[in-house]
Amino acid sequence: MSSWNLKQLFFIAIASVFWVLSFIFNNFLQLILFLGFVFILPFILNKFFTKYDDRVYIVIVTSILLLSTIFYSIWTKNSDLFNIGTYTPFLAGLIFAFELTWDRRKYYEKITIFRKGIEFLEEKKFTEALDKFDETLELDPKYLPASINRALTLGFLERHNEAINASNDILLRHPNNFIVLNLKAHALLKVGKCDEALEIVERTLKEPSLDDNLLFVALVNKGEILFEKGSYHETIEYYEQALEKVPLKKTWKLQGSNISLTVLNYEIAKVWFSKGNAYQKLQQLDEALNSFEEALKLDPENQEVLKAKKELLGLMNYVL
Repeated sequence: MSSWNLKQLFFIAIASVFWVLSFIFNNFLQLILFLGFVFILPFILNKFFTKYDDRVYIVIVTSILLLSTIFYSIWTKNSDLFNIGTYTPFLAGLIFAFELTWDRRKYYEKITIFRKGIEFLEEKKFTEALDKFDETLELDPKYLPASINRALTLGFLERHNEAINASNDILLRHPNNFIVLNLKAHALLKVGKCDEALEIVERTLKEPSLDDNLLFVALVNKGEILFEKGSYHETIEYYEQALEKVPLKKTWKLQGSNISLTVLNYEIAKVWFSKGNAYQKLQQLDEALNSFEEALKLDPENQEVLKAKKELLGLMNYVL
């Protein structure tokens, strides 16, 4: 059993003891009020401080709960300051405060590592990004943004079978997550399973509530599938539709969830590059060159595009 589960069981056991004691010592209402204060205080602190010190939180909780216990005992004249029962709500509140602090610390550790992974992803440091997403998932195996970005990164590393497996793992819990379905479709395409990929993409494009972000991904996938099938005119049409759906903001807010993914310039550049390749297949060399140049505006150091442009210019000079 993991330490996380042991900790949860321990906390549940302690909480149960205090619930029973609160009934025995007739201070159940006081217990509820104290626990409510402990839970609400972090929201109050977050409103005024972007990141407060956990020690400040514990000191505030301890001071206010202890003073409230003494005041309540004196005011009601029903409690003995030297009776352990008087301090049952105080001790319960303090333990709850430490529990929240521990969870908060783990949360910020998780988010910090995850954001570092996103930074690596933006810098095209895919191996380092994958390591960070793996670290994040070790802290919280159910953290969906890390799972999705891990599958995405495996695709960038051309570890497509692993990307398919990672997508399948997510889809067991979230079967209708269209961003994951389309990550899987892209990976299926790369391992030569065009028909399976097309089935997923067609399902996505039929979804009535699809937002522009997911539509962009699906249209790009459809374009890639058509390219593999040799339908270059249709490929260009789908790429053009996709480029019209590129989000204006840097962050994609995925409908129906609190996940956010970063729109990466080199991903959009890749669409322009693929569009240029389709034009080149059709011998429309000027259009191909324009597409390569658009790709290089977004990703100027992309060696694949630079090489393709150089070869195309050589071909155009030869044709001329």
